[in-house]
Amino acid sequence: MLFCADSRVCPESIFDQRSDSIFETRNAGNVVDDDVLGSFEYAVEHLHVPLIVVLGHKGCGAIHAVCEAQDRPLPNHLRELQKHMEGIHKDVMNAHDRHDAHVLDELSAKNAAQQARLLVEQSSVLAAAVKKGDVRLHYAICDMESGVVEFFDVAKDAPRK
Repeated sequence: MLFCADSRVCPESIFDQRSDSIFETRNAGNVVDDDVLGSFEYAVEHLHVPLIVVLGHKGCGAIHAVCEAQDRPLPNHLRELQKHMEGIHKDVMNAHDRHDAHVLDELSAKNAAQQARLLVEQSSVLAAAVKKGDVRLHYAICDMESGVVEFFDVAKDAPRK
């Protein structure tokens, strides 16, 4: 599972699991980079994980930072985070400085979907495993206030709870 680095997002608590039961990778904004790709290729090839989930969450600070920056590059290494979220750039620009909770939550969902698609676009190992049916790929959005997690099938983009 790919999670945001936000400490409020604790996958074991969200899914009522033991602390050693979820193979997880975390970074700000749950973005796909080379480290994430390598981690998931390892998980699929060596640990035979049957499910990959990219979990975004409502109230994501990384999404907020990218949204506030719009076309301006973020400083230092934050620029890399911004690059990895370029899939939502058009939606960020269409928000026209409207950064209310609804817009940010919508962008969090779009980012999670985009990052899930990038996993199979950028990794032939993951793409083959998904195509063969050895691995299911989903993205999800967590509402941290209610605890509800809504799942989406990447191939269908239809919600599944």
